[in-house]
Amino acid sequence: MWLFNCCINGFLIFTRLQIINIVQATNIPSQVIELNDKFLQVKNDGLWFVDFYAPWCAHCKRLTPVWEQVGHALADRQSLVRVAKLDCTRYTNTASALNIRGYPTIIFFRNGREMVYEGERKKEAIIDFAIKAAGPMVGIIERRSLSDWIHSERWSLIPLITSTNVKEVGRMRLLVLTVFPKSFVFVDSPRLVLIYIFRFFSLVTNVAQMVRKDSYLSNIFQFGWLDGNELANNVILVAVLFCLGLLVFNVTSYEYYSSNDAVSVMTEKSIISFLERIATGDVAPLGGRSLSQRFKRLCFEVFTNIAEMFRAQPLLTLCLLGVPLSFLSLITYCICSTDFSIDRDEIYPDDDDSFISGNYKTVT
Repeated sequence: MWLFNCCINGFLIFTRLQIINIVQATNIPSQVIELNDKFLQVKNDGLWFVDFYAPWCAHCKRLTPVWEQVGHALADRQSLVRVAKLDCTRYTNTASALNIRGYPTIIFFRNGREMVYEGERKKEAIIDFAIKAAGPMVGIIERRSLSDWIHSERWSLIPLITSTNVKEVGRMRLLVLTVFPKSFVFVDSPRLVLIYIFRFFSLVTNVAQMVRKDSYLSNIFQFGWLDGNELANNVILVAVLFCLGLLVFNVTSYEYYSSNDAVSVMTEKSIISFLERIATGDVAPLGGRSLSQRFKRLCFEVFTNIAEMFRAQPLLTLCLLGVPLSFLSLITYCICSTDFSIDRDEIYPDDDDSFISGNYKTVT
């Protein structure tokens, strides 16, 4: 019996050792340092990138695998940044000293200087922030990059776009134009018009703020608004009298993108999705600078200018266009109705023919 118990215990010990070896073989060594309250003594030394978390927080649990990837990525780059994490529920003194209010809180420590990370919880964005935070405090800025930065950051969130500044505003990015026509079909209810415009402008403002916070989309799109639809009509080459909507315009190529969604059903997610599909090239552009488009634009501009002249000064326009057209019509009629056929008798009468023939015989 004693021998049997010894065999069973030996088998169990052997099994446990095998399980431990398998677990150790499958576990990838972590590059994230576990901190405690002694971190306050070393936080001023070197570069630290710390995730302050709580085990019960769902957001912290979602960030955990991403944070492990950040640690491995920076270690592969042989970066001097030490990636770490601290459990704020266990080490409350450190959390209170650093004024940690929410979870997760990510702070970069550069020789004691604290920089709170408030960007996206994605590996690429976090690594990019860490590399920039660990880099030189003063970087070299080239003249061209400085000029591009000034042109890209000089405009407000949603500036007014006119024919004089549209090329300057759209120099670096695609213009997301919010069109507000000067007149509406339902002019009998001005209060409804104001509510309708206010809701749509609030929606576009929220989307513009979301795009401004997105490092990818903010480099592609610049929002603006149009007081009237004349500029929008010149872009799409359609004489739309009443048009409240959204138009994405490329000033350089004169291409544009128009959403098929009605204004009443547009949401923040639908507009963001539309802009993302434009950025990835999933939406085909319209318009352009081809010969056919240039000819259409020329005809459209001539037609709209004449229509605007008739709308503003009908009598003067009628005189300016009617008198030359009348003279041109008269000249054309005279040219077409005149008979230019010549009778031979008008040039060579019968007497002349006999005289010429008689002289010919005499000479012969």
